[in-house]
Amino acid sequence: MAQGNVKIWNRYGLGAITMLIEFTIENFGSFNRPQCLEMAATKLKRLPGNLFATGLKYNPPRATGTALIYGFNASGKSQMVKAAQFMRDLVLNSNRKPVEKKLAVVPFLLDPESTSRPSSLEVAIVVNGRLCRYGFKLDQNLIWEEWLSIYGGRRGAPDGFRRVYDKESNSYQVEVKGLKGIKLAIQHVPEDWLVLTHVCQGHFTQGPDHQWQDVQAVYNWFKDKLRVMPVIDAMPHDKALELSRDTDRMVWILKFLQVVDRGIDTLQLEKSERLSPDVQLDLIDLVGRITTSHEKKSALVNAIKASDTETLAKLGLDFQGRELKIVRSMPKTGDAVSFSSSLESQGTNRVFAMASCVKDVIDNGYALMIDETEIGLHYRLSRFLLDLFNDPAQNKHGAQLVATTHKSNLMDQSFMRADQLWMMEKDEYHESRLYPLCDMTIQLEKQQTWPQFFLRGNFSQVPMNRMRRVPE
Repeated sequence: MAQGNVKIWNRYGLGAITMLIEFTIENFGSFNRPQCLEMAATKLKRLPGNLFATGLKYNPPRATGTALIYGFNASGKSQMVKAAQFMRDLVLNSNRKPVEKKLAVVPFLLDPESTSRPSSLEVAIVVNGRLCRYGFKLDQNLIWEEWLSIYGGRRGAPDGFRRVYDKESNSYQVEVKGLKGIKLAIQHVPEDWLVLTHVCQGHFTQGPDHQWQDVQAVYNWFKDKLRVMPVIDAMPHDKALELSRDTDRMVWILKFLQVVDRGIDTLQLEKSERLSPDVQLDLIDLVGRITTSHEKKSALVNAIKASDTETLAKLGLDFQGRELKIVRSMPKTGDAVSFSSSLESQGTNRVFAMASCVKDVIDNGYALMIDETEIGLHYRLSRFLLDLFNDPAQNKHGAQLVATTHKSNLMDQSFMRADQLWMMEKDEYHESRLYPLCDMTIQLEKQQTWPQFFLRGNFSQVPMNRMRRVPE
């Protein structure tokens, strides 16, 4: 099976291989000491079909498509998802923060030493067929350290950069390898900006060297490939416009919905007199980009808020409001009845929201992090999701799913490997600790199951032999 996975990757070329390998958190929220979520596969022989080839000639050769994180309430699961969202937002927007505003990072507050230390976030990802480590240390005032290491170059040593703030000189010490012309630019990046943001958003003229392509690819992973859903929201109505232009997408989402609600016959788009709030926001954003005329902009915004499609058409924005309807059949007569999404259950709307997101993730090979997947989702759909991401035949671009959950019945090693199941618990110092099932030495009692053991809350007392899967 593993060899088959490699063939699937080769079909799309090395450029298509983009995968999350590690996510490390230190002194952030409920995390004090470093905790690392690892998607790199161990040497376990069970369920090799759950693995995807990374395309690397060195460690790690394979990675998992899914990871489930278990833990009781307030164990730190949501903090990990928030940390990923924070890291993504900072990479994309560190240069857009108002000067007087502090960086929105909160360290571990239950240790007097941690409050004076910077917080640290790091990812290891595969882009352009190379392993890259990128991370930073920061407090609310400045970036104390930032680094990027790109492995697999011709010289053996990784390309990249590192800048470290020096208190005595009140300046940054900068080291650069393989990136020509960047050292001076790094030294002049503001202390609360990230270098990666600065050089990848057009503030620095990059050279033609292939190393710069890797730097840009790391930035693009945060911008294009990482998707974070802190909570599964209600149905985004703006997806209706996408559905109207994509029949295959509608059919896929319909099958997704039918996994948990077989009473749904089909989906329809009908004209609506009013534009949904989501569509209004998108159109107002569009107006700001297509016209500089204050008068026309004001008229368009007023028409959008009033759902005045006739006025919009006259002003050059021809748009018709649409509403998604779910069609069911009357059991006695077989006649079709369409239901507005507002009449459907909260669970159905959340499933639709997830379907729209998952479709994009699977089609484009994104990494998706979701907090509390069980909200509004039946076990059957949760299992469907895991099977979808674990199957290279369906997940052809190597999309990855990291999800926090309380669903103990998914802790089943008949379809999930032990290196895909993670436990989050707080220790006696109230610090969040993260560890995989594969690192534990557990002797289950007779006829005891993993879910039963988990519900007893004893995982933190189990001896472990924790080793990083990808040595630094």
